Amino acid sequence: MRRTLRDFESSKHCDVYVFSKVQAEYLQKRLGGCKIMQAEKPNVVDNLTLQSAGRPKTITNKNAAAKGYAKTYQTKVKAQKAPKKAPMTPKERQAKRRAKLKAANDQTKRTGT
Repeated sequence: MRRTLRDFESSKHCDVYVFSKVQAEYLQKRLGGCKIMQAEKPNVVDNLTLQSAGRPKTITNKNAAAKGYAKTYQTKVKAQKAPKKAPMTPKERQAKRRAKLKAANDQTKRTGT
């Protein structure tokens, strides 16, 4: 069919099978002088519903099960994590620094360096 349609001087007969009536009407206007006939095959579907582009929709039961699993997993992970420490106050920070400095001073006194 492709060669016949591309060769404008060709007088060969060709059958064009399309999926919808809209496509058939377009080709009839474009090529002119052709008849639209329905195929004789029993498996031909007349009214096709157009699907939207993109990912197919998932099954809601599967989604619900996945969400439930994720929720239980998250609770397990949270239970295993150590609790966060409260931030130190400025006085606690200062006391920690002093303790480090004192330990360093004691260490230098012992070693003599």
